[in-house]
Amino acid sequence: MKKIVKNPAFYIVLALCLFGIIIFFILNKEVEKGYLLFSNVANFVCTEKDCDTVDIEKIISDSSKGKFLVYENGNKKGLFTIDYITKWNFFDTNNNWINMSDNFIAASENLDLENKEFTTRVITNEEKQILDKYLKENNISSYTSLEQNEVVEYDFNKDGKNEKIMILSNVNDTTDDEKLFVFVIGVVGNKTNLLFKEIYNQYENYEVPIYQVNGIINILHQKEDYLAILKGYFSEVGEPSITLYKVERNNFQNLAD
Repeated sequence: MKKIVKNPAFYIVLALCLFGIIIFFILNKEVEKGYLLFSNVANFVCTEKDCDTVDIEKIISDSSKGKFLVYENGNKKGLFTIDYITKWNFFDTNNNWINMSDNFIAASENLDLENKEFTTRVITNEEKQILDKYLKENNISSYTSLEQNEVVEYDFNKDGKNEKIMILSNVNDTTDDEKLFVFVIGVVGNKTNLLFKEIYNQYENYEVPIYQVNGIINILHQKEDYLAILKGYFSEVGEPSITLYKVERNNFQNLAD
């Protein structure tokens, strides 16, 4: 027996066996996942790495015994069970229906959803140069005024430096500029990227989508926070949608990509 223990090959085989066992458990470890609901607009299944759209039926099937943490109008409402009948419905521990507005974010309890506070401001003269660059690239020489002029500054990746989201548009009910535009621009460090661009002709006001920051959230206690952008409409020409982003490689990356 002593000869076996002293044999280097014994330790090599033992190390390989232990390594194989560790790899087996890593590969077979169940990935933590949960569901994320944005009002009655979009539903996602999320892990630590990404969030993908998911069918309502799948959520109901998997969450029949689970609870969802709900924020309404930015305020934490508590834990509720859910069901879907033309829209999401929420029920307390006594199975009483809870009247919830359409402005809510809800997530499976295991995602540990946190809804972050943020503020908006108007663009500075320096930031206006970024807008002017995109206007020039799209052959727009003038506009009457910025009807939507919103900048959100927030440190999404917790590196001590704020990133920016700028939503800029000349569209309202009566806009009669020759060209109508909406730009949603991300700024990470000195790099800008266009998240959304909408260019329409004069008098197409009601066809132009409206964009807004729907929320900034954190799930699973991750280092980085996520950005949710809502795309809506003045009229019923299109369906609203939500896109989720995280800051990665000096850019806002769509989580579903």
